[in-house]
Amino acid sequence: MADFLTGEWQCERSEGFDEFLKEIGMSWAVRKVVSTVKPKQRFTVDGNTVKILVTGTPKAQPEQTLTIGQETEGEFNGEKVKYNPSVADGKMTTIVTGPKNTQTVEREVVNGELVQTMTVNAVSCKRFFKKC
Repeated sequence: MADFLTGEWQCERSEGFDEFLKEIGMSWAVRKVVSTVKPKQRFTVDGNTVKILVTGTPKAQPEQTLTIGQETEGEFNGEKVKYNPSVADGKMTTIVTGPKNTQTVEREVVNGELVQTMTVNAVSCKRFFKKC
């Protein structure tokens, strides 16, 4: 279902990332550090199961294991969250519900680039990844 994500992807650039980080409550100092980071994402897909490992960030993140169409509990930035992933029309959309907000994360491959659009409230950003 989400085979189009399989592999390792390196962040190349971002649009609107600082505004997004501000909206989710990150301080100015933390935003400045985080905005300089170019993380890698590794996707392993087995049927409806998608494993996502993000590396190269200031704070280590555990590997996420998501099952398409099933709500999963997990942790993000030290907080308990619920992930609700779906796939349609070549796009994986995950609704992430946490104690402070609900985020929508959309991932799709456009012209060979992984485009990750993250939205909270009415603020969105895009991160663009190249396959390694």
